[in-house]
Amino acid sequence: MVTLKNLTAGYENAPIIQNINMDIKEGEIVGLLGHNGSGKTTLALTLLGFTKIFSGKAEIDGIDVKKEKREIRKLVSMLMQVPDNQLFARTIYEELAIAPYKRGLSQTEIEDIVNTIATQIGMKDKLHHSVHKLSFGQKKKVAMGVLLSIDPKYYILDEPMAGLDFEGRSFMEKTIKELKERGKGILLISHDVLSLTLCHKIYIMKNGKVVEVVDGKNIKDIIPDLPQWGLYMPTL
Repeated sequence: MVTLKNLTAGYENAPIIQNINMDIKEGEIVGLLGHNGSGKTTLALTLLGFTKIFSGKAEIDGIDVKKEKREIRKLVSMLMQVPDNQLFARTIYEELAIAPYKRGLSQTEIEDIVNTIATQIGMKDKLHHSVHKLSFGQKKKVAMGVLLSIDPKYYILDEPMAGLDFEGRSFMEKTIKELKERGKGILLISHDVLSLTLCHKIYIMKNGKVVEVVDGKNIKDIIPDLPQWGLYMPTL
């Protein structure tokens, strides 16, 4: 389980998030909703050990994030909002093969994993295409495929629906549901309340603090309150 208790963290001498209390269980989808600059991404980066923890506790399966950063990164992986920020290989095949290769798997095992994930993300016929010539939506699928090849216990998904068409959003929703069924813990980050309909519970952030925690079943009830948290009202 991911546990944050009275957590204050940020960069250098500047705390960005303050007094955060949160937990994410295995097989649970937790939403993190907030305006741009509310601290969502800083919280996510804290879980990966990329920020300075000033006070409080951050643990993943009992492992201290502050002290055991290398071990933490074996448990958690993050899908970034902009896929170009995490895709560096020449081809889709290479992107999907890196993690299995680093785990020391045989070539046959690597091929099986790559082909399975390529089929899952709808890229089986494009394995040897250049990643950087793909559309934004295709890159986002490949980036998710990279996370699937890593197969962490916990997934952080930063605005996974942003910039996607209907087909792309359907793919993401299907994949997130499948990860939940496999017992993965998921932190789903967005500034769009309609992207969080799969969540069991939703933490709402404003100016670096959690200001509300809402049961996912009651997501529609919070729509009138969105402006007070700096969020726009969706058109339903």
